[in-house]
Amino acid sequence: MKMGFTAGISILTIMIWPAVAAAKPKKVSNGCTAAQIQSPAASDCINQMEQDVINNRPTIHAVYCSSTGKILCCEYAGNTIVDHSCTVVGRKLPRTPPVGAGNLPTLKVE
Repeated sequence: MKMGFTAGISILTIMIWPAVAAAKPKKVSNGCTAAQIQSPAASDCINQMEQDVINNRPTIHAVYCSSTGKILCCEYAGNTIVDHSCTVVGRKLPRTPPVGAGNLPTLKVE
């Protein structure tokens, strides 16, 4: 059976597409990936949230991530963000280096 160029590309796309889709980090909470929540930038906000809960405060701090990748610390009253309470605490995390990046020269720190 002979396959045309277009059919071959279509089959190749179907085979590759799930691998590409699976590579995107999964958002686990408030638009954040696990890496963003576990980043040093988010740790101060998480510490504030713990103190809010321990001290029974009316608003609770929580990490929120924008669609552009910014990591914010916002105050929540129930399930609603308090107006103007968000501050940027971090930026989009860098992607992992491309395959072969291990061949780059290393810098010596003296």
